[in-house]
Amino acid sequence: MATDKISEIAHAAKIYSDAAYLLNQSVELEQDDLKSLFPSQVLAALSLELYIKTIYSIEKDSSKFSHNLESIFNELEESTRIFIINKYDELMKKRDMKDIEILGNTLNMHIDTSFESMLKIWSGVFVNTRYFYENKIANKTMVLFPELEISLVSFILEKRPDFRIN
Repeated sequence: MATDKISEIAHAAKIYSDAAYLLNQSVELEQDDLKSLFPSQVLAALSLELYIKTIYSIEKDSSKFSHNLESIFNELEESTRIFIINKYDELMKKRDMKDIEILGNTLNMHIDTSFESMLKIWSGVFVNTRYFYENKIANKTMVLFPELEISLVSFILEKRPDFRIN
C-alpha cells in the first residue's frame, strides 16, 4: 500500500478524533439522556478503527476491511501489540481514576480499565451504537478514548514521524 494512502488513513483518524472531541464538548448532557453522547462515541470509535488500520497497513502493506477493532488489533505483530499495551498501561498509571470510580458507582458496576477490556468494548461501538435506536447497546462503558488514542498514535509516530496526526 502506498505511503501516501497510509498517511491519509492516519490523517482521517485524526480528523474523526477531533470531531469526536468537539461534538462531545458541545453536548449538554441530561442525566437521563446519555444517548446524546453516542454520536461523538461513534466518531471516536471510527477514529480508533482508522488508527489501528493505519498500523495494520504499515505492517502488512495492505488494507483491512472490518469494523472489529479487537480482531484487527490481534492481527498486528506481537511486538506492536506489546508496545501499544505498554504505552496504555503507562498512561493509566498516571491517570486520576476518580471519574471512572464515580461512573462505576453510578452504574453500580466495576469498570475493567485494562487495554483488552477497553478495546473489546470500543470494538463494537461503530457497528452497534451508530443506530442506537435499534437498542443493540448493552451496558457498556465507552471510556478512556484519549488513552487508547495516545497509545495507538505513539506507535504510529514511532514508525512514521512524518505522518500529520499530532
